This record gives sequence, C-alpha cells and structure tokens, in this order.
Amino acid sequence: MANTFLAAQGHDMAASLVETDRLEVARDILARARGRGLEVVLPTDLVVTDDLEAKTRIETVAAGEVPRGTKAVDIGPATREAFAAAIAAPAPCSGTAPWGCSRSRRSTPAPAPWP
Repeated sequence: MANTFLAAQGHDMAASLVETDRLEVARDILARARGRGLEVVLPTDLVVTDDLEAKTRIETVAAGEVPRGTKAVDIGPATREAFAAAIAAPAPCSGTAPWGCSRSRRSTPAPAPWP
C-alpha cells in the first residue's frame, strides 16, 4: 500500500507493486489529510530486491530512489524507527466517548474488585 502512496507523490517505484488504479484515491487521501493538518507517515527508505525467489540484489535505498529492475519489498531501518516513534507518541484518538467507558457515570456499574 505504501508503494501506491509513494507513487501518488510522484516517486518512480520501478518494478514495485503499485495499484495504479488507486493512485487518484491515494492522492485524495493525502490531500484531505494535509487539509486537516494531519500527517500521513510514509516510508523514507525501502528495502529493494531484483527477484523475490532468487535474490541476487538486496539493498536499502531512499524512498524516491528505487533502482530500475528492482522492487520495494519492505521498509528500511530509518522508516522502522520513524514508525515506532509515531506509534509510541501520544496522539488523540477519534471517538464519541472515552474508550471503555460509558457517556454517563450513573449508567456505568462500579467495576468488580480485582481478584
């Protein structure tokens, strides 16, 4: 899926799997997120190979520099660190009530004591 978003941003993804019929959808999602001040965290580096079955070439490259004849098959180490930081960072969750709670304390029975 990330390959499609990267291609939607104009990156040449070489032989990588890209859902070309979804490029406009990806562009729309990115534009909507940008318009709402939201960040879509995408890979900055990728692991590429020439062949998944008989790998003769495996390397890590910048997301916008996938060499001809290769395909992106995984995220790179810098992206792993960035994704881990994004996941660990406190962020608001969308919803209409606190998670695991009812809207009214009166309608919520007291929790059972911990055994």
